[in-house]
Amino acid sequence: MRKKQNTISYTLLIFTLLGCSNGTFTGSSDRRQGANRSGDIDVPNGSTPVNQVIGQESDFVTPGDIPVVPSETLQSDAVTRSPVNSAPEQGPVATNPPLPTPPPATVPSPGTGPGPGPSPKPQTPEEIKKACETSANLFRETNQILVYKRPSQTCQFGLNGNLERRDAFVQAAGVTAQKLTLPEGTVCSIGIKTTGANTTLRYDDFISLTLNTHVLFFSNETFLPYLVQTNGIYQWDFARLRGRAITNFGAPGYCIAKTGSCLFPNHDTSGPISIDLTPADLAPIAATLVNQSSAALNLNVTGDNNDTDCIHTDIELATRIIYLPK
Repeated sequence: MRKKQNTISYTLLIFTLLGCSNGTFTGSSDRRQGANRSGDIDVPNGSTPVNQVIGQESDFVTPGDIPVVPSETLQSDAVTRSPVNSAPEQGPVATNPPLPTPPPATVPSPGTGPGPGPSPKPQTPEEIKKACETSANLFRETNQILVYKRPSQTCQFGLNGNLERRDAFVQAAGVTAQKLTLPEGTVCSIGIKTTGANTTLRYDDFISLTLNTHVLFFSNETFLPYLVQTNGIYQWDFARLRGRAITNFGAPGYCIAKTGSCLFPNHDTSGPISIDLTPADLAPIAATLVNQSSAALNLNVTGDNNDTDCIHTDIELATRIIYLPK
């Protein structure tokens, strides 16, 4: 029995091998050939074709539930997708404005560069005198009227540095002060004269007119040796005259003007005042007025022992200043 079964098994094996070589067996061979064709794909019995699975309705979604979005407009939260192989769009690119072209450098030709600055303001008497004498075309003028009232009291003998009464000695002095406004610039000349209703001056005993401490005139020249000079100009200082004996009440007076003119009344007489100081006369004084806005123009009157001493009458003085502006 066993020999017969083995013979049958061998026969089936040979038959199977022969069928494979002749193409008569259609199992796996047909599926291999179908994989190489473009027709339908064979599926095992009892299976459903793939295209039928895709076409069937699903229990979860239907074809209408899936929105179709073109790939060109797909967006994420941060990035906009662009089509493949397309260059990304670029917005406008900010550019800086072109820098201005600097002007070409200029080099002054020899002798054509900036000239020297303005000439320095004259300071010394010599500089002032020269500037005033050579620049008359630049002159300017300013005017002022100063009023000197009769002093309300006579000499204060024994008070305020004055000595007691003593006849024929310089014992006391009084001052009537006024302020002369100065222009901005170099003072070249000053003119002073009586004006208005009070053009006549009378005084007792002696009188001087001073610009700051500079003596412009003094009615008795015998006292000049007691005064100090600065740049040739006498400086008023009553302390140097106090207690000096009066040797000549009628002695001539002194005036600073040498090239100009000077007029004033003598002791115990009445008359006008007129003074005209040129640059040559005034330069030593003008040098002391540099950068000054005003100066004291005072009347100084002395006395010996009388109740009428240290007195002068009302007087108005018109002043004219010729100057070089700054």
